[in-house]
Amino acid sequence: MIDLLNGKKSLAVTYWVGIVGFGLIWRISTWFMTQQYLTASDQDEIESLDFGHKTLLLVCTIVALLLLRAMFKAGFNNRKPGGWGWLGIAIAGLGAANVGFTTATVLDPSIATPRFMLTREIAELNKQLPQVLDAETTLNGVEIIGDDLVYSFSYTFPVVPDKISELKRSFTTDGIEGQSLCRDLEGYFNGGLENVKYELTYTNQSVTTQLTAQDCLSFLAD
Repeated sequence: MIDLLNGKKSLAVTYWVGIVGFGLIWRISTWFMTQQYLTASDQDEIESLDFGHKTLLLVCTIVALLLLRAMFKAGFNNRKPGGWGWLGIAIAGLGAANVGFTTATVLDPSIATPRFMLTREIAELNKQLPQVLDAETTLNGVEIIGDDLVYSFSYTFPVVPDKISELKRSFTTDGIEGQSLCRDLEGYFNGGLENVKYELTYTNQSVTTQLTAQDCLSFLAD
């Protein structure tokens, strides 16, 4: 492994073992962390996951950069890389940029997340949905409709009509949950997302709540 990271292996070996192998590990790690977040039961567990997630991303960024360096060294080891070699180096560079930017957005949620990255994240998340979050709650799906990000939940109990206004308020900047969501979604809003909607389906009726980019960004700016 040391020789591979130091560019002492052939370009082909460095690519297939290093770049492709790391790509598989990255995808598995992303799937695992998403699954852990979906099944987290309390705030302490989420905070522990946040720390582990950030540490994992930092390690992955370092490895991705070392692999990019190894590709360059292997490619110029007493020769110049050909067309396939340059393609492999370009793929390694794009991979390192992707991992690095993902790490940056997790460490600093205010960084604008481009729409194509959000679309890709949602596509990966939906592969694990629907997901039972607890005995009463299921996350059915997430989709982007225009400039809206829409989460769909279902519950095994009825909503009390008198509590609907309070429920909707909790998802605005007046509620603690809404304020927390604003912080988590700041990068999406800075990237052009206009609204985040939560479609909540209870046994007796459905309720839709909404967080707007304008409200969230104004709240975060105060």
